[in-house]
Amino acid sequence: MEPHTAPPVPAQTYAARLAAVRSAMGARGLAALVVTDPNNVYWLTNHQTPGAPFTALVLPRFGTPRLVTRALETSNAARRCALED
Repeated sequence: MEPHTAPPVPAQTYAARLAAVRSAMGARGLAALVVTDPNNVYWLTNHQTPGAPFTALVLPRFGTPRLVTRALETSNAARRCALED
């Protein structure tokens, strides 16, 4: 099996998902959101970690989202995550 190197859905889909979450954050007056559920992190970023160790997405209402994960997962995140650097 070939390693997965590209998001299975278009990058625009991930951008639209982030925009929808940010819109909901604005409606609730949230400046930032920390997403820790592995399914939600995957849905928003395409990042998935075998065994589901701790991973979080820090999503500010405005600005650059950040993926927080173990150092061991850095190459996996760089290869799979749909977030811009």
